[in-house]
Amino acid sequence: MHDRLRTSFAHRSGEFALRHVGAEIVHPERLDAIRKTLETKSVIWYSNHHGKADAIPQIDVISQVIPLNRLVTVVGMKQMDDRGPLQKVQGSLFNVWADAYGARIIPLITDGDKRYSEEEKAEFNKKSLDSIRKILAVPGNVLLLNPEGTRSHNRQMLDGKRGLELILLRSKDTAVAVPVSSEYHFVYPFGQKTRVIPGTPVTYEELKARRKLYPDLTITDFMMIDLANLINPRSWGYYKAIFDKHPGLAHPDQEAYVDRFY
Repeated sequence: MHDRLRTSFAHRSGEFALRHVGAEIVHPERLDAIRKTLETKSVIWYSNHHGKADAIPQIDVISQVIPLNRLVTVVGMKQMDDRGPLQKVQGSLFNVWADAYGARIIPLITDGDKRYSEEEKAEFNKKSLDSIRKILAVPGNVLLLNPEGTRSHNRQMLDGKRGLELILLRSKDTAVAVPVSSEYHFVYPFGQKTRVIPGTPVTYEELKARRKLYPDLTITDFMMIDLANLINPRSWGYYKAIFDKHPGLAHPDQEAYVDRFY
């Protein structure tokens, strides 16, 4: 009985959230390219993290590409523990939604989580990364993650963590990366759709070739540059300095954003 109520709550809460904080997709034709890619590869679906609700419209879009039992979400361990009431609620919702929709969750200990020693963090994350590699070895799977490692509180992009590059490197023969941005402020007023902008799939080798032209940048930088070009330039944050130094890398998608909330 308890399990049935728990599952029912999960479905109802999920449907409510997707209905009221769903996605308005810009360039929906790009989803066709992602679907085609998933026939032979897995996908690392990475996005900016500007608010607590921005995973919901991302999952809404992913559900239009694959069944959600093919989705694996990377979540910071600090969101899954029981440090306080908010963490308990977040952890419970993650688990409930995972059970209800068949999606899987892999926790990582993120930078700045001082509750763990460097040794504990390394050992824990090694196991999680091994699980991620196995998941990305299967065509049709999608790994959803936020490479900034934490939420931005001012709509400005934070620097991408090197783990993004490592995940792609370890699965370079079986996975491609796809940046997908969220114009999170479209959540307000409540009931409007968040604008979600898919990019195009890119392989590790393609990123490596681009890096040869800019040896001062990393593979992670190029992956985040692709994401930044799907976001309003006013939100480039950490990456504005890179675009100022290398203006030829800036190709903002003007269809993907508006200035209404700036």
